[in-house]
Amino acid sequence: MKNGEYFLTYRYTNASVEIVVMSGDTQAYKVDICKMLRASFKRPWQADRMAYDMIDVADENGIITILLENAVMMIMLTISLAPDGTLSVEIEWKNTSGEELKDVMLGISIPVKAEDADGIVIPSVCYDEGLAETGDFKCEYLSGGGFVAEEHRLPIPFVCINNVKRAAGNSLALFSVPSKCNLNEDFDSEWSLGIVREEDNISMLLISGGVMVNGQKDFVYGGLNTNVPYERGYFDMPADTEVVKKFAIYCWEADKKSEAFDNVIKKSFDLFSPDNKIQTSYNDFLKYKSIALKNRYVESDDFAGYVKKLSDAHEDMHYTTMSDGWTIDNIAAAWCDAQNSLELRKREGIMHARKCVDFYLNTSKCKKRGLRQLYFDNATMKWRYSMQGDIIPSCEFGLMVSYLADIILLFKEHCLEVPESWSEAFEDSCDFLCLLRKMTKEGIYPQYWTPDGGVGESDTFAGGVTCVSALAKAYSVTGEHQYITVAVKALIKYYECMILRNKLFIKKKKQEDIKSACYDKEAYVYFMTAAFDCYEATRDEKLLKMVCAAAEILMTYVNFVDYPLKRDSKLNKMDFDMRGLSYASRREHALNVIFPSYEMKTAGEITGNALLRKMADITVNAAVRLASSGEGEYGLIAAGEQPEVLYTTNWSESAQTDEWRGGYGDFNTLRSLTWSFRQVLKLSSSNII
Repeated sequence: MKNGEYFLTYRYTNASVEIVVMSGDTQAYKVDICKMLRASFKRPWQADRMAYDMIDVADENGIITILLENAVMMIMLTISLAPDGTLSVEIEWKNTSGEELKDVMLGISIPVKAEDADGIVIPSVCYDEGLAETGDFKCEYLSGGGFVAEEHRLPIPFVCINNVKRAAGNSLALFSVPSKCNLNEDFDSEWSLGIVREEDNISMLLISGGVMVNGQKDFVYGGLNTNVPYERGYFDMPADTEVVKKFAIYCWEADKKSEAFDNVIKKSFDLFSPDNKIQTSYNDFLKYKSIALKNRYVESDDFAGYVKKLSDAHEDMHYTTMSDGWTIDNIAAAWCDAQNSLELRKREGIMHARKCVDFYLNTSKCKKRGLRQLYFDNATMKWRYSMQGDIIPSCEFGLMVSYLADIILLFKEHCLEVPESWSEAFEDSCDFLCLLRKMTKEGIYPQYWTPDGGVGESDTFAGGVTCVSALAKAYSVTGEHQYITVAVKALIKYYECMILRNKLFIKKKKQEDIKSACYDKEAYVYFMTAAFDCYEATRDEKLLKMVCAAAEILMTYVNFVDYPLKRDSKLNKMDFDMRGLSYASRREHALNVIFPSYEMKTAGEITGNALLRKMADITVNAAVRLASSGEGEYGLIAAGEQPEVLYTTNWSESAQTDEWRGGYGDFNTLRSLTWSFRQVLKLSSSNII
């Protein structure tokens, strides 16, 4: 809000108390306390309003205290206002019924009129989708009535509703201050947060553990499109016991739909102060990672790659001969090996990198000039077009060309010979990407091509934005304007698709996995890197704004809170802090290191945006912390190896529960190893680390 200084007041009748936040002479927002408070004493939970026999209000030194009583509960609220208009609330519920209450659910509901719910944000789950014309939720997870998840499911514990069609106060967020419900002694039970449909309102709900998926209560999202029963959210409340909860309500004005997150992320930093301390030095991290690459490298007369892996029984940290297959992440590994070796002035890593790229370009083939096979089956020693069979996914193909550009640029920068076969293969692939008939009618890249170059899937798909990165780098390699012209034109189309309300992606019905991929973290990671690569090639500030718009979305995937882990879990025994890692996707509620820290830090330096710099720091430091020193960390994982994902949910009732809510995989893929390695090498070489 921009109308003036904020102040707090209230309107009190015998039936209700309205807390009102004013901005100058304008009402910023109000909260009806009696409508806000909810309770349930049965299964499934109902979150009903309560009636009160007595209401009392006191206002002293700008702090409002409200006392409400009925035959069952005494409730006290303490309410204060921050200078930026944030309402801070502490609620204490006390059982005054004289007997134990069973199957209790307590909480609050903040309603917004349905017609004002143009955009909905649940971090890492739902971005920028409101209601359809029918009044139903547009987005998955909420269809059928709403989504409520345990606090630890959300990387930042807030939910938000906005409508930029309104002039002022068009965005409203509910923040939870994470806490346990201490009356549950048998298991760890946190509060839960979400958005539901209530009559003609869309409500932000904060309750003491109840869950919902697609309107179905007592179910949680279990992963891979599976919803599973979860009934732990209830507790019994003995007479005279108390439950306390703190939360905050924040209202602000978003000027543009695509820039709706800036204020809410800043507020998240203020409330939760995510850690960005360096726990492993960057020099040690690079040392550990270089050891890992050396251990993974293997070559013969007709093969080269970083494909060795730790054996299943790896007490001696022994590397087996081969992983299941050679993927394009080997080219990323080759760049890391070469870049690191050049910094250290060592020849071995440069030679490994050269042999790896030579193996790929000299042995992979395709019917269509410019296309290439992407996957080598180590068991049969044969090339395949991809792990999916006889198709060439645009996302993987774009990454391959982009990684190839990186190593060509690196060799040129250091005056190393670039083989003619590299340049020829690279330019052939870029020329293919410039052919408009190989794009969809929307002007973006299809989901995949067939080996003869046909467009195999023309429905709108976000993953092909990696091809934009490839063309932007092609301009840097060759100076050919055609490459950057096509790249920027396609990038603008992706911007319309992915940032400006997903306009193209909501036009058609599509398979759930395709739709999710277009909204997911990795899609925004690849868009942000593509926009950054185009900006680096052109220095066009409009493209830098696209980088920052994607960065705002991506920041909602980063874990801001040191949530408590399962008490007997591996990571809890290590006292591990998961802040700074980002959620793998909206489908997989686990943490990983896939995040564009380098692009975010550089964009922050260029624009002077301290928020981007802070976010880059906490994400890269979290990734660095995951590299094993080889001294027994993460279950005797060898130096430089790391868990691929860290598990953060306790939905599973199976025998593998020890791997959830504080568990991890024993070793990482080449992709996760090289991703964090690349980020630190880029930051280090650019002197902005």
